[in-house]
Amino acid sequence: MRVHRGSGTLGAGTYRRHVGHDAPAGMGGANVDEIKKGYREAEETAKENWRKADGEEDLADKAGNLGDDVRKHLGNAGDDIRSGADDLGDEVEDRTEGGERRW
Repeated sequence: MRVHRGSGTLGAGTYRRHVGHDAPAGMGGANVDEIKKGYREAEETAKENWRKADGEEDLADKAGNLGDDVRKHLGNAGDDIRSGADDLGDEVEDRTEGGERRW
């Protein structure tokens, strides 16, 4: 299980938040990034259907759908970049434990 160290304090101790692709036990293997992607997709679909509810799709509806699509893809890309950076940080930390380079 990968954790991000130094993510904050809770009372007198330090807490750690889970990041990356590993999910804590009991979550069925789903990670937060996948849940967020699913939420964004459902939100976008719901908005598109709401805009089509009047039977017409005008230019404002198309612009709204395009904006929602861009926002969804940027959010997913941001999650992927953050996950990659976390993985890279974990790898560097693993290779430099104890102040020694292990490359």
